[in-house]
Amino acid sequence: LLLTEPIVQSFSRQLSRSVSFTQLWIGFTWGVVFALVESVSSEFQAVYGFNVQDAGFIFSTLIVGSFIGYLANIYQEKLYQKYYLRKRQEARLYLPCVAALFIPIGMFIYAWTARPEVHWIAPAIGLTIFMSGGFVIYMVVFLYLADCYGTYASSAIAGQSLCRNLAVAAFPLFTTQMFARLTHRWGLTLFGCVGAALVPIPWVRQNWLPVRSLLNCA
Repeated sequence: LLLTEPIVQSFSRQLSRSVSFTQLWIGFTWGVVFALVESVSSEFQAVYGFNVQDAGFIFSTLIVGSFIGYLANIYQEKLYQKYYLRKRQEARLYLPCVAALFIPIGMFIYAWTARPEVHWIAPAIGLTIFMSGGFVIYMVVFLYLADCYGTYASSAIAGQSLCRNLAVAAFPLFTTQMFARLTHRWGLTLFGCVGAALVPIPWVRQNWLPVRSLLNCA
């Protein structure tokens, strides 16, 4: 039951329309986080001559980005309370519409500013921007699915978590080879392009395909 219920609930015909793109979005975002963990040390050591300790310090950008995302989610909760009567569940998606832009922007900054002639703070800022957007998405997806599914929220969240963790397990299997063939710059640019292609997901969800009630079709 533990293995089958999330899959059945998540990918059933009635419910898949609302969660499939959300799963793709959060799965990709969280997979890239783990790809970044693999790239940071080697990138800063190769480009800027950082030692292991200095390269490890760069990981603090992920902490700072998460803290910024946490503060942003506090503001998002205020927006949710303010616009719930008009937007219902989609009131959760105001800041994710902005955070979706942070994913490719952060990736492109990190990819194209990591050069010896550019100060190391520039790619570090890119990492911070990416992580702040990623943390907003991570937190909001849980709350949004819980609002949409009500009684069935545990199944929807379990299905989302399954897809997210599968992506997290898969990304480290190919990122080393991808960076070796494409270089970090072009590999990260590829991630940025995919992130840019996923930007419309919260915008479409909020403005054109809102979910008013999934309880009736679950």
